Amino acid sequence: MLLDNVFEQKNIIAQTVSKELEKASHEFVHVKKAEGEEEVKYLFGLGISRQLQAITAVLRESVLELSNSIPGTTSKDIMDLNTTVFLPLEPGHVEDITQQNRDGIMPGNATGKG
Repeated sequence: MLLDNVFEQKNIIAQTVSKELEKASHEFVHVKKAEGEEEVKYLFGLGISRQLQAITAVLRESVLELSNSIPGTTSKDIMDLNTTVFLPLEPGHVEDITQQNRDGIMPGNATGKG
């Protein structure tokens, strides 16, 4: 392009550049948003994992303390007495939990147990 042509088309060139920058900006924002959502999910999962590790550690300590403090008992004896229920955090799983409880209770009732 000659300099005169560029000068004459400066507005068209500016609009084209502006549109391309806006398009790139939107794509950048979309990518960053997706990366942020991915990071949130990762950190949420990491938090749940650490909570479960802490619960397991406390349970282990409690079972060992009880089995040591009650003569003649083993860790298995204590675990047989212990019922721990881990519930999902999402509210939509309440129906699943209810059904699992029914499934667990019904066979016991059918055999005369429970």
